[in-house]
Amino acid sequence: MTPLYGRAPRGERVIDYVPRSYGEQTSLIGALSFGRGLIAVMTLTGAVDTLAFDAYLARVLGPRLRKGDAAKARTRDELERALAQAIKLITKSDIRGWFKHCGYKVASV
Repeated sequence: MTPLYGRAPRGERVIDYVPRSYGEQTSLIGALSFGRGLIAVMTLTGAVDTLAFDAYLARVLGPRLRKGDAAKARTRDELERALAQAIKLITKSDIRGWFKHCGYKVASV
């Protein structure tokens, strides 16, 4: 991240620029299961479009689903309601666990 402020000798202005090269974007798609935890993750360069999401469903999520697993949302409205309910269930402990699972060191709070 670029600092918002700079330092210069007294009486002089700081003159600098912010680099505009943001680099590649990486998108992450994943599925969580209450019983099995993280069951299907895919990363890709760039944004997720229909082609990428269809590939995720067919090649990543589909093979990992078991009999009795359910996908709750079939429309955008259902998806937004399901996500809102699911997000309310996420605890600080869950978030810490996610980052630990991804290999990040998490400071004790």
